[in-house]
Amino acid sequence: MWQEDIGYGNNRVPSFYFRNREEEESWIQWRKEREQKGEEEAGPSRRQEGRERASSSTEGQSSQNGDRTKVPTRKTTMARDPLLEELCERAVSEKTLSSYKRAWKRWQIFCRSGKSNQGTKDLVSFLMVLYREGKSRAGASNALAAISHFSIVKGRADITHDPLVRKIMKGWARVEGPRVDKREPIIECRLKMILNSLEEVCSDQFECILFRAAFALAFGGAFRISELVPPSKKVTDKGLMYSQVLLQDRKLLVYISRSKTDQLGKGRWFSIEKTSRITCPVKALQDYIGMRPAGGHLLLIHRDLSPMSAFQFRQVLKKAVIANGWDPKKFGSHSFRIGAATEAAMRGETEDRIKGIGRWKSKAYKKYIRPINVTQ
Repeated sequence: MWQEDIGYGNNRVPSFYFRNREEEESWIQWRKEREQKGEEEAGPSRRQEGRERASSSTEGQSSQNGDRTKVPTRKTTMARDPLLEELCERAVSEKTLSSYKRAWKRWQIFCRSGKSNQGTKDLVSFLMVLYREGKSRAGASNALAAISHFSIVKGRADITHDPLVRKIMKGWARVEGPRVDKREPIIECRLKMILNSLEEVCSDQFECILFRAAFALAFGGAFRISELVPPSKKVTDKGLMYSQVLLQDRKLLVYISRSKTDQLGKGRWFSIEKTSRITCPVKALQDYIGMRPAGGHLLLIHRDLSPMSAFQFRQVLKKAVIANGWDPKKFGSHSFRIGAATEAAMRGETEDRIKGIGRWKSKAYKKYIRPINVTQ
C-alpha cells in the first residue's frame, strides 16, 4: 500500500523527499548541471572513454551466427564524490580517522612496492610483515579496520573478513596472550598526596588552585581526559566548557556534550556530590571559580585565558607523581578514572552505582577495578 503512494522523480529519487513538485524539479536541474560541470572538467578524454565503454558493452551483448559472445564485466567502483567521502569520514571520530589514514597509507605503500592487486594473498603478506616487525595484535586489528573502512568508501571489496585473515588474527591473539594494563589507579589517598605536592610543583598559587580543581574533577567525575581538557592550547572547541558546569551548594552539575561512547553528541547531565574531604571536587572548583579570570569558553584556563591542554595536565601530574616517589610510567591521566572505579569498589558500592560514577553502560567497568595495597 505504501509503495503505491510513493512517487519517483526522473532520476529515481523518491518524491516524498521534497515538500513540493517545484522543489523536486529544482533539485533535478541542479543535479543535471552538476553532472554536466563534472564532464566538462573531466575533458573530452573521459567522455570518449565513456562512449567506448558503452560501445564495447553493446558489442559484447550481440551475437553473430548463433555464437554467444562473452559480456565484459564492469568493476563496481564508486565515483569519488567529495560529499560522499566527507559523510563516510564523519562516520568515525577524528582520532580514529587519523589512525585509519596512517594505516591505510602504510597498506598502499606496501601494495605499490610489489605487483599487488590488493587481494587476500596481499593482505596476508602484509599481516606477516606487521607480525615480523613486532607489531601488536591491536595494531594489526586497527590496520584491518582501516583497510575495511577505506575499501568500503572507495567501492572496493572488503577482504578483511576472509576466513584465513580471521584465523591469522585468532592465532595472533593466542600467541600474544591477554593485554595487561600496567596503569595504577589514583585512589583517594593517593589523590590527597598529589594535591598536597602541587604547591612545590606549580609555578604560583593560581596554577596550584587550577590543577587542584582539574585533578579533583578528574577523580570525582571519573573523567576521560578528552572530556575535561582540549588536546592542545590551540583547540578551543573541545573539553569541558564553562557553560556546562553548574555549581550548587551541595553538588556540582556537569554536562558532557560528547564522549568516546557518545560519538553522535547526544549529551547527558550528571552530578557530583560535595564531601567534607580535602579531595572534594566541588570545594576545589568553588575555590578555582573564585579566582578564574573573566572570559574564555573553556572551564579550565590560565590567567592569560589560554586553556589547560592535555599535555599540561599530564606533565603536572607526572611531576606530582615523581614528587611522591612513585614510578611515573605507572600513572597517567586515565589513572583518575581507574581510581574512581577502584575506590568505589573498595567502599562496597553497588554495580549500578559504580557504573553511574563512570557513565558505563556495560560490564566494561570491571576492568577498571584494580587490586591495590591500601596501606600505600
